[in-house]
Amino acid sequence: MKEIEEYGLLNDDEWECLPWIPEPRPPFKIWVKSEEIAPFFIIQHYPYSISVLLKMDEGFKADVFQKFGLEGRSKDWETLAKGKIVEWEEQNSGIGLFRFDSDEDVFCIYSQYIDDLMMFAKTLRAACDNESAIFRYLCLSLFTSEHRTKELDYTEELTDGYSVCFQNFGGKIGGLHLHMSENTLLDKNGKVRFFWRNTDDDGEFASLIHHVNGKHYLVFRFDLYGYGVFELESEHEMRYIPSQSFPTERENFKETFIWTGVDYDPVSSLLAVSGCYWACPYSVIVLDFSEPLTEQLVERWLDIRGIIDPEYKIYDDIDFVGWKNGVLCLKGGGEPCDICLTAEQIKGKML
Repeated sequence: MKEIEEYGLLNDDEWECLPWIPEPRPPFKIWVKSEEIAPFFIIQHYPYSISVLLKMDEGFKADVFQKFGLEGRSKDWETLAKGKIVEWEEQNSGIGLFRFDSDEDVFCIYSQYIDDLMMFAKTLRAACDNESAIFRYLCLSLFTSEHRTKELDYTEELTDGYSVCFQNFGGKIGGLHLHMSENTLLDKNGKVRFFWRNTDDDGEFASLIHHVNGKHYLVFRFDLYGYGVFELESEHEMRYIPSQSFPTERENFKETFIWTGVDYDPVSSLLAVSGCYWACPYSVIVLDFSEPLTEQLVERWLDIRGIIDPEYKIYDDIDFVGWKNGVLCLKGGGEPCDICLTAEQIKGKML
């Protein structure tokens, strides 16, 4: 084990020159409070950098890492931090701001970008209080060139000349085999209009909807559960995961409907969603899509099976066929359109 002051410490000639920093550099202003990041702590290497450290003998969150087949050692903390960096670089300016200097005894992340690292440390510590967030960041760490599975890439044509390019990744976190994607929406001229990541691409889809309000909305998945909506005209975005499928403690996890496709009815402004509950027969849920950027809580998702076959005794799969003048047409194992429900019937059952 090195001396604590040695972690993240380079020779004077190894530091990057930051031309906007005055000489001599003013004393660091450490604005993050120690209790906000504990048990992480900060070591200053004035005038160059700071390091954020965590001692491994404290066993912080080791029990959570073990739930995912890991040990909670410094290499696992680096994996978690790398996933957090993926999100950080997408949401903030600057790439390559952080470096690691960990060993078996200490996890260490350091940077010359003092304010960035303090904010990063604060958000990393906050994420540690949510086991679902920890797992998501572990998944995000797989978005690297070494985990690319180019043979699975594909492009899907949408309406109005738009298309989505799906680039795939895969790897292991502990004993879990994971597969995910980075996705890009392109217009007819090949211009990038939107980019997003999906940490579980089972049943992945993206659908472009021309809404009755005159605007275009991309509906997509960014996780196995929940859904996202991107409005092309304003470039505003909404993402929603039901809280029971993203709990603070994994033991409280509950299944919610997994989306695999959507179809919009401009007459009623209802959205029919194809999919299923994990390992269950396919079904269709319906929700209000009159205000696409307003999240529709899972309590307002109407499962059609609950209306026509709540005991799972009549149908196996229930498949979407189409909207016809405000009427939802489904197939329940018989002839096409053997199940029809009007928008009024559906809305009367919705909360």
